[in-house]
Amino acid sequence: MATEQALGQQSRAARDEPEDTERDEGGADGSWRIAPQQHHQRTEDDQHAAADERSLEGLLAERTVAGAGVRWWKLPRQAHVRTMTERRHNGEHMAERLDLPGGITTCLFDLDGVLTQTAKIHARAWKEMFDDFLRSWSERTGEPFDEFDRPTDYDEYVDGKPRLEGVHSFLQSRGIDLPMGSPQDAPDAETIHALGTRKNDLVLELIRQQGVEPYEGSVRFAEAAREQGMRRAVVSSSTNCRDVLAAAGIDQLFEEVIDGVVAEREGLAGKPAPDTFLAGARKLGAEPAQAVVFEDALAGVEAGRAGDFGWVVGVDRSGQAEALRRRGADVVVDDLADLLVPA
Repeated sequence: MATEQALGQQSRAARDEPEDTERDEGGADGSWRIAPQQHHQRTEDDQHAAADERSLEGLLAERTVAGAGVRWWKLPRQAHVRTMTERRHNGEHMAERLDLPGGITTCLFDLDGVLTQTAKIHARAWKEMFDDFLRSWSERTGEPFDEFDRPTDYDEYVDGKPRLEGVHSFLQSRGIDLPMGSPQDAPDAETIHALGTRKNDLVLELIRQQGVEPYEGSVRFAEAAREQGMRRAVVSSSTNCRDVLAAAGIDQLFEEVIDGVVAEREGLAGKPAPDTFLAGARKLGAEPAQAVVFEDALAGVEAGRAGDFGWVVGVDRSGQAEALRRRGADVVVDDLADLLVPA
């Protein structure tokens, strides 16, 4: 395959030896869905999450109802994913296989920006939160207002990192020192925890408004990996990871999830440390050299390289291919479908 020179080479271990027209306002089949909505916003605490987390669980428990001007997915979640895959091939089934190096048995996927189209939601939420804070800071201190830059600040300081680490990292870059605070801090407090809560609230509101969509190429890749007996885990810094996977209708494609909840419970360092990816490999009974890491974030690619995984794939959704390579990606693709070939 000509996507990159690295494609088709041996792994490091070997070298070392939804479509919008199908919506309605009904839901007569009684299935459970998530859709953009402005009412009945119910949440329930995740018993493992930090106290400032507001889970999407309640949104997943919103059953379809007729009327009220709400537009619901007409297809059940799994049927929607299958139909999307079939539609990609004009209704014709095409068997595909993975184009991965020899010796790879395990796939470790990041969530936002790799599996789901939520990275842009996170980027927007970070910018809105930090710009609001920086304006207020400028008014009080007299320092010039310097807005949060996308993509530079996002890519360098927050993308792929646990939320509190992202807040702290960016504030340090601007020479701003705030107390850590606690998960119980009100969102308008000036603490790292409070800023993290503001950002999380914005993310959940945007998801309520827009819904969650997976990347079609990633769905096809994960389906092919499952069919070929590859082990599969999602490794994400997000504490909303399981809910987002379920909302996107792709949770059934993965065997394990190592997310922010697990990392907090087990004391795992966040990306760019490799701890969460290593935990994912352990869960699936794989050595790092047998696993491939799929990441769109610079910090995530660094984590894959630091963990000495068999292959690190950078997924370039925002024109940062060279930066991903510099941080340690063995290969950079625009989409995971680039790593599929006809069987």
